Amino acid sequence: MKFSVSEISELIRHRRTIYPKDYTDREVHREIVERVLTNGTWAPSHGMTQPWRFAVYMGDARQRLSTFLGEEYRRTTPEDKFLPRKFDNLTQRPVQSTVVIGLGMARDPNRKISEQDELLAVACAVQNM
Repeated sequence: MKFSVSEISELIRHRRTIYPKDYTDREVHREIVERVLTNGTWAPSHGMTQPWRFAVYMGDARQRLSTFLGEEYRRTTPEDKFLPRKFDNLTQRPVQSTVVIGLGMARDPNRKISEQDELLAVACAVQNM
């Protein structure tokens, strides 16, 4: 299937971020999440390293993620740098959304590709999503 430049431009211009205040309780079906992740894997990567890694949190896993993020923030943040609002965001946002996709990167074990190139490949994967 081919798309015109106009159709592609229209898609790009109508992408948007959905902020937590705009979240709904509407379920996102696993098939949709899988399609979004597959789109991410079509991103270019230097040396075909495909360094992106995704972790999907749905259902009860969102609460476990929320707890983990809060505990890690508390554990790693000096008391004088601890921000209650940041803590609240870290613990509330995962349970406000119906799906959370965590991003990671697995470097090429041979280190032939620069870290920056691999980070950019992950960014391209996210852009595809």
